[in-house]
Amino acid sequence: MMSWAAPYEADAPSRYYITPPDPSWPHDEQEHWLEVFSRSSLPAITVHEVAPGHFAHGRYLRRVAGDVRRTLHSTAFIEGWAHYVEEVCLDEGFRDGDPRFAVGVAVESLQRVTRLAVSIGLHSGSMSVDDAIARFQSDSFIRGSAARAEATRATFDPTYGRYTWASWRSSASASGHGPPGAAATPTRASTPPCWRWARHRWACSATP
Repeated sequence: MMSWAAPYEADAPSRYYITPPDPSWPHDEQEHWLEVFSRSSLPAITVHEVAPGHFAHGRYLRRVAGDVRRTLHSTAFIEGWAHYVEEVCLDEGFRDGDPRFAVGVAVESLQRVTRLAVSIGLHSGSMSVDDAIARFQSDSFIRGSAARAEATRATFDPTYGRYTWASWRSSASASGHGPPGAAATPTRASTPPCWRWARHRWACSATP
């Protein structure tokens, strides 16, 4: 996660947090956790959390005119922007077109679209936490402690489907890939391919 310096605070360092595995866990569980931060996934996570994702967005918000825009933030828009720019970096050849980065972006997209499905399932009563764990393992290719953490998060963060919902509505500014301004509903042509595939996979699943 990124904890940025808020718009009305004195300028200060922002913090980028990555949680290590619990050293008391069995070795296999620690390995399952660390798989989330692989050479494929960690660059995509870093783009999301740092630049041009949350950190860059936070710096931009410090310069926005008007108290309302600087103070009242849509978490869906914030997460949608950070999710969107992962695909922007992929399109722009980040890491010299390394295919592992493309894999990381796709895996992160699958985890987030699964969050949307799990949130709906758990809070509609059609899915148990064990069902949610199995869903993350089968649909987003994470295992053990990582899948359990993702499933459990839905119990106290029911809106964590906002990542995917907002990413479907995000689009670049008129200049191409400028800083976040207004969101618009993308056409199919402007919706990134990995999101179209993830949305299709979610929509075709038997469990909501």
